[in-house]
Amino acid sequence: MTATKIKGVGNVDADELGIARLTVLQGISKEVAEKGLPVGKIYNKATQAIADSVVIIPIKRIKEYFAIKDNGTFDFKTTDKNDPRLEGLRWKMEDGKKAQAKTVITWTFVIDGELNTPIEMSFANTSMPVHRELISGIVSSGKSPWAYKYTLTAKKADGKAYFVPVITRAGEVSEADQKTLEALFDSLTGAEEAVPF
Repeated sequence: MTATKIKGVGNVDADELGIARLTVLQGISKEVAEKGLPVGKIYNKATQAIADSVVIIPIKRIKEYFAIKDNGTFDFKTTDKNDPRLEGLRWKMEDGKKAQAKTVITWTFVIDGELNTPIEMSFANTSMPVHRELISGIVSSGKSPWAYKYTLTAKKADGKAYFVPVITRAGEVSEADQKTLEALFDSLTGAEEAVPF
């Protein structure tokens, strides 16, 4: 719960707050089709800013499992991989039939210089290797996710029409900023989440 200094608001639970999202613009993105935005760029849905690269700092991640109906629409999501509703679903394409379930990792980041403004980005399917590289680097460092900043860019996937995110370490975060980010982590995290990943 986060206490605010705004009269009439009081304590606010993290799930009450809408968090902005970062995305890599694709040919099928609504923003590209409706607004003519360029593909392969990083897009901040809150500010509508478009960039070739953004410096981000990881705060925490959530791992969720999404079930998808045969017509391709969303069915349900859960954080419990042993949820009985997931039993028997296809996790990858088989015999020409699409997957019925997928793993989605949603990271909460901040943009460097905007330490009190969380922003989310989800990783699934083609972008999952990027998440694995990020989490592996964090775990092997033995430090908190917010100990380092990273540059987020995008590149065209080999031989494909779509773009994938690229995340590269861009330097250390100052100790003072790490304290600010740890407080942000605490404000965004429920009691059941004792660690950021």
